[in-house]
Amino acid sequence: MINNAIALYSVDAEQAVLGCLMLNTDHDRTNAVFALLKPETFYINAHQVIYREIKGLFQADKPTDLITLTELMESKGLYERVGGFAYLAEMSKAAIPASMVNYAKIVREKAILRLCRGKVEFLSGDYDPACRYDCY
Repeated sequence: MINNAIALYSVDAEQAVLGCLMLNTDHDRTNAVFALLKPETFYINAHQVIYREIKGLFQADKPTDLITLTELMESKGLYERVGGFAYLAEMSKAAIPASMVNYAKIVREKAILRLCRGKVEFLSGDYDPACRYDCY
């Protein structure tokens, strides 16, 4: 089995990206993040859902703030599935929008590491189909 010492995801970076997207008003930065990340790039399933909804709001030229996102997720029955208001609000507390592209690069790098690890394990015969390698 491949050494597990390298972290294959960063909850902090994923939360920071999402928090920044909720706070950010810079369309260029937001577009840069959307160019770097797909929902599947996030390791945490709830983060994939949140990212998809934020991106949908942005593409519809609607605000991506906490209240608008909360209302949308409640209307779609996704609110509790992603942790509710407290979790969404917590993500935006430590987020620094000026750094969101850097956070997105960390998330993307971790996704690439997961993909590479899956390929190495497959080629070495250690592939575990229960693990998530479909991240990038």
